[in-house]
Amino acid sequence: MQNESDIELVILRVKAIEKRLIDELQAQGKNMHDKIDSLGGIASNEFVQRARRVASERNKIAFDVRFNSLQNRQRFIDDCIALDAEITALKKKPRPTLKTKEGCFIATAVYESDDAPEVVKLRLFRDEILSRNRLGRTFIELYYKFSPALAVRIARNPPLKRALRLFFNRALRLF
Repeated sequence: MQNESDIELVILRVKAIEKRLIDELQAQGKNMHDKIDSLGGIASNEFVQRARRVASERNKIAFDVRFNSLQNRQRFIDDCIALDAEITALKKKPRPTLKTKEGCFIATAVYESDDAPEVVKLRLFRDEILSRNRLGRTFIELYYKFSPALAVRIARNPPLKRALRLFFNRALRLF
């Protein structure tokens, strides 16, 4: 009976948490780990680790035929309680948003206009593709940290500007 109650406990708790992630935090993704990753801009590392532990327990039940019972039932329960509290706190925290017109420094230096069609397309790629996952958001943060200084150097170096224009033109064909 212990095995069945562990299975029931995990399934019900994780299902409730996953529903809250979707409904209250607009988490996106095809599985629980993807949904957790989609909260990268607002969730702490501790939240992510706890949520991954809980999701992994559910995966063991779903995919491991040798699953007998939770290794640490109390820790699982504590993690679920903490996640519920953290979801409530995160719900109140404003989500970071990217301004659509925020500068594309390097592309603007290369195409010499903030409104060039290529710059607009790269901005769209940033907003529609990169901003939707943790790795992309990290890239965007690093880009805005380092690109203003790089853009100045690019603007002053015509051969580099031509090379980057070639690169962007080829890359934009894929998008």
